[in-house]
Amino acid sequence: DLDDIRAQAGEVAMTLLLGVCVAGPVLMLGVTYGSTIIVRLTSDFVEGRQPDSRSAQAEANRVLPRLFLFTLRELLLASSGIVLSVACMFLGSYITTVTPENDAIGGVIALVGIVGVNIGAVIFLLVVSADALAVPAAVVEGLDGKAAARRSRKLLRRPNDSSQFVRSEEHTS
Repeated sequence: DLDDIRAQAGEVAMTLLLGVCVAGPVLMLGVTYGSTIIVRLTSDFVEGRQPDSRSAQAEANRVLPRLFLFTLRELLLASSGIVLSVACMFLGSYITTVTPENDAIGGVIALVGIVGVNIGAVIFLLVVSADALAVPAAVVEGLDGKAAARRSRKLLRRPNDSSQFVRSEEHTS
């Protein structure tokens, strides 16, 4: 029934909207803030300085807006394939209700959406894992979001070089 499909599509769209626009940013804000504090304290300890929680919190407060925008952008980019694939699935479902029974175009579009969700999930994991060291790079080396993402990918490509990560004065890239 067309009304059922519209109701289901509306529910899924609202759930995705709430997840991406409300829960995602709140989660990213907490993870970014906590990661920044942990990275600063760990870096101080590894470099032989006395870890200071107040200065780590002050630094987290200072860099949080910049890092939050970066992690929010990453979340949106990483999940965009999944969102588009779900939209494709609903489009295919809608097309099957308005075309003749022997027309397979709606099913093909829905199938493309289903395959797209799976591919989107893999891409999501690849993007998130490729930028896993972006927040530490931004905190330790004082990089902005894009430079921190490049640095994260570079560190993950050459794992034997990551021992020099904590010595930020040696890295100018």
